Amino acid sequence: MLAALVRAGLFGLDLAKGRAKTGARNFARQAAIGAATTLFLLIAFSFGLAAFTVWLSREIGAIAALGFIGLGFLVIALLIVGIAMMAERRRKKPQPIMAAVQQEFVASETAVPPAGSTVGAMGIVGLLAFLFSRQLLRRR
Repeated sequence: MLAALVRAGLFGLDLAKGRAKTGARNFARQAAIGAATTLFLLIAFSFGLAAFTVWLSREIGAIAALGFIGLGFLVIALLIVGIAMMAERRRKKPQPIMAAVQQEFVASETAVPPAGSTVGAMGIVGLLAFLFSRQLLRRR
């Protein structure tokens, strides 16, 4: 029985390694696609901004057009900073529900677990590993 548990544990470890490798591959693929998409969106935005600048410079002059575009970006930056500051204030404000949950969590951390709870948990894990290994060996 101990050998079956060890085999099941090793199989579970191999399964976890395989899933971790697959997850890392998927993450790398998504990161590469996201980076390429971001790059092309930035290029598209730059060309759009350049076209808008050329059009605006014909309407009101080159210096005024560049000044208005710079002012527009300044307003956008100020909006982003203002929204971030408001979100930070809201996050720092203690919420009564969260305070009660934190207090309960701290109280449950300091409580002594009932006798035998660790042994019982280990028994349940062993039983689940045994049943899992039976199911795996039955499929072969």
